[in-house]
Amino acid sequence: MTSTFKQRFLEMTGKEVPLDYFLYTCFEAEKMLAGTEKRLGGPDKVDSRNTDPSLKEGLSATNEAAWERAVGSLYDWHCAREQNLLDRAPVDIERLCAVADEFVAFHADLRHLYHAVTGEGLPVFDEEEGLAPVWVAVTNVLDEKSPSASGLFKKFFAWAYNTWEPQVFEVGSRPPVGRYSPPPRLRTGGPGGRPEHSDRPAPRAEHSDRPHRDDRPRRDDRPQRDDRPRRDDRPQRDDRPRHHDDERSLQQEKEALAEVEKAIAKLESDPSTEFVDLPPTNSYQRRKQHHEINERGFKTQSVGEGHDRAVRATRDKGK
Repeated sequence: MTSTFKQRFLEMTGKEVPLDYFLYTCFEAEKMLAGTEKRLGGPDKVDSRNTDPSLKEGLSATNEAAWERAVGSLYDWHCAREQNLLDRAPVDIERLCAVADEFVAFHADLRHLYHAVTGEGLPVFDEEEGLAPVWVAVTNVLDEKSPSASGLFKKFFAWAYNTWEPQVFEVGSRPPVGRYSPPPRLRTGGPGGRPEHSDRPAPRAEHSDRPHRDDRPRRDDRPQRDDRPRRDDRPQRDDRPRHHDDERSLQQEKEALAEVEKAIAKLESDPSTEFVDLPPTNSYQRRKQHHEINERGFKTQSVGEGHDRAVRATRDKGK
């Protein structure tokens, strides 16, 4: 049985990929290229980048002929690396990654070249208002050398360097992300209210590859983790180390019992002494003190609050 994803892949083979699918792939390719440059130490260390300084000779922001020469030379260099750019067939799903990766590298080189010449970023791409000389050169080169892909490439530039946004996407294509995503919808329901146009995603389509909730494995049917000990093999409560087993707690217990000895000695040596207050300590040590004093025939009670809570040893009225 053919999976839904494979069936969709076969249906898209030989057909031009949807626009937002292409833009999403370019966005992912840009992230990977930026990560590679950062890891290797700059664009001149990456074999997919052409940073030849001779490309900017004779260039200026308004010299259209010079841009035609430089952009043509730069694009030829990338086409020599990736022959899919010159293919006359549509950019389908099989050729998408190869085309997008090299096109993104060309875009990075174009951006770098324009900044090296003018000190600025690439200008606005608006075919209706008229293109800057660099964009005229780019569109002419793309139309001549990559006529099957030039439409997608120009839409990429229009989206990245203008306010143009497509309103309708084909069902099943991947959503645009990052800087290519449409702006968020405004909430109109007031604080805490539901917006008129909810941003909640649409229900999953019936052809989704993800299993339905009722078809997912139950918790008892899921495979156990081999590296996690079973409940019966875990240390029991009585076998776990206690908080007073460390050296500090033992020292505190020793000091607390020493105070008990001092208090009892004072009560036994001076019949006029009715009670003796021990220094404050924690609840665990106070419990030990209560027990020891009661075993020696004296009464106890707790006095004070919070950190000042302490044990008071009192004489038995019968003595």
